Amino acid sequence: MPLTAVDTAYDLLCRMWASLWWLLGAVWGALGFTSQNWITLTAGGTRVAVDAEPLAEGGCSFVYMARDAVSGKEYALKKVLCQTMEQKDLAEAEIRRHRAFNHPNLMPILDWGFREAGSLGSAAYMLFPYMAGGTLRDLINRRTLTGLISEQEVLVIFQGVCRGVHELHSARPPLAHRDIKADNVMLQLDGTPVLMDFGSMVPADRGKNRSEALLVQDEAAQYCTVSYRAPELFDVASSAVIDARTDVWSLGCLLYALAFGYSPFECEFTSFDQPRVVECSFLRVIGPITWPKKPRFSSGLCDLIKWILNQDPQQRPQVDGVLVKTDELLQQCRSTPSLIADSV
Repeated sequence: MPLTAVDTAYDLLCRMWASLWWLLGAVWGALGFTSQNWITLTAGGTRVAVDAEPLAEGGCSFVYMARDAVSGKEYALKKVLCQTMEQKDLAEAEIRRHRAFNHPNLMPILDWGFREAGSLGSAAYMLFPYMAGGTLRDLINRRTLTGLISEQEVLVIFQGVCRGVHELHSARPPLAHRDIKADNVMLQLDGTPVLMDFGSMVPADRGKNRSEALLVQDEAAQYCTVSYRAPELFDVASSAVIDARTDVWSLGCLLYALAFGYSPFECEFTSFDQPRVVECSFLRVIGPITWPKKPRFSSGLCDLIKWILNQDPQQRPQVDGVLVKTDELLQQCRSTPSLIADSV
């Protein structure tokens, strides 16, 4: 679903300003003064000017605005510091994961390379398309939290994310993303959601012995955002069989956030049905889901969330089942666009 006219106009102004800034930087750089770094990616030879300040950062990763040295086309450049061989192996695996898929709801990689980083070891660089619609978290802040998002818009975005996840789960062997959340979904200008950040992706089917269970638990603590983490990942039993349905749990949290603003395990509602953020904990994750007194959305959408967020992973649906239910709800929305929510 396309972004609103206000969103598009705002983005256009930002891009015009960014282009002007890039042009001034190019002229300034030609005179020998620059606040930008110039990098050539070794895989495909793309040369880009990189802004000095990151757009986002987390851990050893930084994302910068970059522009083609010739055309000025905008990109997002991810830099991952690799201080150990293990970190370099993980960066190489992330590049391979991106290269392995060609799907409209999965982030494509355009170019990549490694460079020495002095005392910090080396750095991996990954060049991605610049998604002008921002993150899904941005859209939730603008539209969900202000009561402007429609049920149809919620379902269309969710359907797109599910399609991307279905592609991962259909790989051989199946892959689990492990960190599906609103911040890891970008939006194109036409509203298409694109799942990104493949750095925590692993084979989906895990477990069956104590050492593997402990490894899965440690990895989940490191890579899975706690408010989107499946309950079986907090205390992994030796006999546990972990599969792709850990991602499905995260999808349920994402759908709830699209509808109500946040993951169900990091928010409560005031007497006026306004969400407020609270600290997420394992006790919250295994506890009952909190709902507004009068949800804005249909009982069908709320039932879909409840169905997905089944505490028992063996009773939780696979992503293809979630897609079927989502398609059915979308058909209902399109035939009855004025659906009003029943009480949960």
